[in-house]
Amino acid sequence: MGQRRDLTADYARMINEVALIAEDGISINLLIEKGWMEQPPSANDHESLAKN
Repeated sequence: MGQRRDLTADYARMINEVALIAEDGISINLLIEKGWMEQPPSANDHESLAKN
């Protein structure tokens, strides 16, 4: 009843992208839980690096 059929492919693509993003987040959390990584990577402190 008036639904757009062209959106189906877009929704499928977006679902796959969201699943990949969620999988990346789960992987990082697993690494932290197992103690293989203490925290997610972060940016360097450029001010302290410049002083040394």
